[in-house]
Parts: sequence; structure tokens; C-alpha cells
Amino acid sequence: MPTPALTYHLTAGALLNGDTLTGALSRQAGEALGSYPIEQGTLAPPTNYSLTFISTNLTITTATLVITADEQGKTYGEADPALTYQITGGVLIGGDTLTGALTRVAGENVGLFTIQQGTLAATTNYSITFIPATLEIERASLTVRADAKSKVYGATDPGLTYQISFGALVGSDTFSGALTRVAGEAVRSYTISQGTLTAGNNYELIFNSANLTITPAPLAVSAGAQTKVYGAADPLLTCHFTSGALVGSDTFSGSLTRVPGENIGSYAIQQGTLTAGTNYTLSFTSANLAITAAPLSVAADPKSKGYGNVDPPLTWHITSGALVGGDTLNGGLTLVAGENLGAHAIQQGTLTASG
Repeated sequence: MPTPALTYHLTAGALLNGDTLTGALSRQAGEALGSYPIEQGTLAPPTNYSLTFISTNLTITTATLVITADEQGKTYGEADPALTYQITGGVLIGGDTLTGALTRVAGENVGLFTIQQGTLAATTNYSITFIPATLEIERASLTVRADAKSKVYGATDPGLTYQISFGALVGSDTFSGALTRVAGEAVRSYTISQGTLTAGNNYELIFNSANLTITPAPLAVSAGAQTKVYGAADPLLTCHFTSGALVGSDTFSGSLTRVPGENIGSYAIQQGTLTAGTNYTLSFTSANLAITAAPLSVAADPKSKGYGNVDPPLTWHITSGALVGGDTLNGGLTLVAGENLGAHAIQQGTLTASG
């Protein structure tokens, strides 16, 4: 700052008839802090006066500087920005400069940290008033994408995994917790959720979901070959596993069927309504129900006649087995030819039942 005007006043005597003092006071040279004597310099009265000068001092005191730190911010994991400031009160004189640098309260987690004066200083000719500010550390953005998963019905869940699709963990930071999925074991898709997965308070975690898909369990069954005698009731149509197995307490429902028919022959056994439910993909291998001929034993009735008489009717009776439903025997017995006295064999002739 410029030196103020050096002034004076009369403490004894008086100037007469319009007389004035001429010249000016001076002071001892110097601009550093301290007191500098004010001297008479060239100050003088007219020749009619005798001047007695009483000195005093010019005192140079410290200049006041007000320094205000600038608000700052950064994202977690980034390097600190430069800590800057403004002179908001007072000015630096001539070529004077500030030296040193601001500092801040230590810490790298998300939060507010005070910016301090640190080593920032001017020469001893200044008195500094420092107004602090804050450095705000904001959460780092992190996007996590769940991996799509699948399993076969009845199997154990695969591990639920994820990938970082945007951002990165800082330093030795790690995730904690685990993903979860919507509960259920039936065949369909289940949403994979964030669950307890977290990277901590220093991150703004954005989670992109995926699905765990449960697919039907493959199940292969083969029909058991069956047989019955013509006329008998159908046996129970059964099947057995050739690969896979039912899960837990699951059971089959429905039943096998066969191609209709009751005559001798082979009839394909079909899946019919047999099912294990929508949680299974059922592969069915057919077999046959074979209908075999029913055994039937017929005995000719013994007959006799007088020589020269007409042959009696040749009759028979069933000795084992039975005719089914409305079936009948067709045709007739025959007799070995001859009319002389003696035994003549009665033969089957054309007697027959159906095929």
C-alpha cells in the first residue's frame, strides 16, 4: 500500500499575518514491518520564526489477505483434483506471491473432507485469514450383469455368477454377498436377482437381471411285452424305465393302451394317457400284446348200431377249455368207412372252431 501523507500540527505558538510553513515532512526509508521515525525534512517557517520539531513514527503493520478454498469433488477411486483457492480479501503487493499448497483431511471413502490451509503462506508482511471448503468423494458407478443359467428339472442349482459390464472395482475392493433367484423347481424361467450382492458404500451398484431356466428332465420308458390266451382278460399293461428317473415324490398318471382286437395276433401297446407331467420329456418305446390260441379238447362220444342199420349221429363233448362268447364248433365228425361187424374209429372230420 502507498505511504500515507505525513501530516503535522502546531502545538505551541502561531503563524502571524498569513505566514505559512513551507516544505514537507519525510520519514526514515523502509517498507518492512516496523516503526519508522517521521523527520522534519524540508518543513520550515519564514525567517521570523524559530521552529522546534517533535518527531513521531510511521508504523507499518501486516496486510490482511483473505484466502477462500474452492469447492472440489471427485469420484471414488480417482486421483484428487488440484486444490485451488481465490484471494477474496486484500491483495498481494508488488511481486509478492503465495507459497506452499493446500491440503485436505485424509480419506478415500465416499464422504466430505475439509480442505485446509496446509503449507500455503505469504511473507511475514501479511496476515492470512483462511476460509476452508470441502472435497466431496462421490460413489463410483458399477454395473453388474447376471449370467443366464439353466438346469434340468430335479438337478441342483448351478452357481449364480455375474460379470462387471461397466466400471471397475478399485484397488483390492471385492464384492460380498450373493445373487438369489425366484423360488421354484417346476419347468420354467426364474428371475435371478441381486440378493445380498454388494460392493460396499463406495459404489452405486446397478444390477441387470437374467434368468435361470429349468428344462424338462428326459425320461425314457419301455412297455413290457405281454401275452394272453384268446378269450382271457387283458393282463395289466406295464412299463419300465430305460433311462432317467422320477424326481422326489413325482409319479406317473394315466395308463397305457393297446391297439384294439381280440383275435389271435400281436397288438401294439401304446403310450395312451401315460404321463409324468410337464416337468418331463417322456420318450416311449412300444411293445406288443400277443393273443395266443385258446386250447380246446374235444372227445367223440362212443356210438353203436346194429348191422345194416343207418349210422347214428356222431356227437362230441368238450373235455377241457371252453368256447368264448358266441363262438361255436363248425363241421362234423366222420367215421372210418365200413359196414361189417367191428369197431370203427370216429374221427375229427371237418369239426373245427375259429382260428
